[in-house]
Amino acid sequence: MNSLEQAEDLKAFERRLTEYIHCLQPATGRWRMLLIVVSVCTATGAWNWLIDPETQKVSFLTSLWNHPFFTLSCITLIGLFFAGIHKRVVAPSIIAARCRTILAEYNMSCDDPGSSLSSDLAPQQPQPSRGGGGGRQRDRRQPVQYSPGGSAAGTPGSAPPDQRPTRDQPAPRAVRVQY
Repeated sequence: MNSLEQAEDLKAFERRLTEYIHCLQPATGRWRMLLIVVSVCTATGAWNWLIDPETQKVSFLTSLWNHPFFTLSCITLIGLFFAGIHKRVVAPSIIAARCRTILAEYNMSCDDPGSSLSSDLAPQQPQPSRGGGGGRQRDRRQPVQYSPGGSAAGTPGSAPPDQRPTRDQPAPRAVRVQY
């Protein structure tokens, strides 16, 4: 692949990532509003439950029975967290963070909306070895050297540039992320 094709591929990837993250924004906004409303209802119900003089005189279950607004809003909030609302309200950030992790392998990064792919040419500090050594670490700023066997040095199973899929071949379908 020449540099012009690589630039086109990067622009296409950036457009697709930006489009995907922008498609998540309306749903994320609705989940955030729902979480805010249920949290405010729970806080209001908790305040009324705590300032009620009867709460101290009766049993815990009776006090919850006497305050159905707090009980229902608290059950709803717990149900929302079990349903994964804590992941849904930050879904675009999760996608962007995962992309940054993958792009870091290629000395690139992106911002939260998924746009502005940029090359990170600043020198990086070497990472300390974890696990007592044994594994060969390569400098991430250096280009990957391909061996004649078809794998990159330090990256088993990577195809050399002339064997990678091109734009003429069908691209793999996007995988839907479940939260």
